[in-house]
Amino acid sequence: NYPKLIYNETTWKFLRRSYRKAVGKKSTISEDDDEPHAGFQVPYEVKHSPIRGRSIFVTKRVKRGKRLWRADYDAAFESEHALRRFLNMIPWTLQCEILLWAYPVEGGEAHVALDDGSFVNHGNTKEEINFGNNDRAVRNIDAGEEILMNYTEFIEYDANPWFDSIRAAAWNNDEEDNSDSTTYHTTQEYNQIGAPKRRNRKNEFSVLVFAFVFFTILCSAYFLRHRKPKKHSS
Repeated sequence: NYPKLIYNETTWKFLRRSYRKAVGKKSTISEDDDEPHAGFQVPYEVKHSPIRGRSIFVTKRVKRGKRLWRADYDAAFESEHALRRFLNMIPWTLQCEILLWAYPVEGGEAHVALDDGSFVNHGNTKEEINFGNNDRAVRNIDAGEEILMNYTEFIEYDANPWFDSIRAAAWNNDEEDNSDSTTYHTTQEYNQIGAPKRRNRKNEFSVLVFAFVFFTILCSAYFLRHRKPKKHSS
């Protein structure tokens, strides 16, 4: 596993710059990293929820219909090559984060918000959900309340095989294993799969060394046991 951090603007800017470099002219994010009207449009804070982990909480009461967030920093990937190129440009911990936050959409693309919007979690009931698919409050939201949305309104499950393959491989901790057992088909599965893990090459090497030494000892014991005694001439 990897540490689940609450990132500052420096990290978000790094991710946005890396994204623009990775996809070039196909970038969906402006060159202006200091867009004054981007991201959340209401006072908020990011903190850890005992149920959902990192999450968004409003710090002042929000009226129904108020715009909560603007998707100025929503990154779109049209192909597997584009996403892999982006992932290869960032540290492995951030690679894990991107694969945790990204999602497939209709049309074969994958999207991810490169700002605090990625900390918005899924609500399980209609009563919990307060963030509409139009980025506005669907009801009045009290100060201190967690911002929750319905992932099923925009995630297209099973619609993007190349994205499912990348994510499943990361979750399986093996780039060669794309088993359907860890691809997701519902929001619940998507949230419960867990975080991608970094392969522990050191441990793998230690296991190989141990196996080699153990095999060598077994072979030596076998030959010593079955070695014929030399005949001495009289």
